[in-house]
Amino acid sequence: IGGRLSADLRLAKVFDPNDASLLLLAYLEPGGESNFAAFGFEFDFNERSLPPIVASAWLGAGSRGFAPGLRASISQRLSDIAASYGAELGLEPYRTDIMPYRLSGFYEQELGGGKLRGDVFASLGDESVPALTIKASYALPF
Repeated sequence: IGGRLSADLRLAKVFDPNDASLLLLAYLEPGGESNFAAFGFEFDFNERSLPPIVASAWLGAGSRGFAPGLRASISQRLSDIAASYGAELGLEPYRTDIMPYRLSGFYEQELGGGKLRGDVFASLGDESVPALTIKASYALPF
């Protein structure tokens, strides 16, 4: 049993046309062995010539001590073929609620009234989970 707190103060168009955010992320559980808290600054690049890119820098503290962290993602919607794709890299050594070092990607395609999606997850340096996980799903609206 545990709880996650996430807060985001968006600073819209602070670096026109780009956005920024101040972030807070915390995970709390009874006993406190996996508790952590992190503060971050996120920059959302909204340049027309690039796909949406989001990057954030963090400072976190938890059972492993204080540590800096980085997270970056890219995503794109391809309207002409009704598809989207994206990738994320997370290097957050203080995280205990998910893998602290990870790389993931997805591709989603509208197909037959639903959405076909493929995901790939890579664990970077954590031998307690599979190095690579592949997931395929099909979702129908109802």
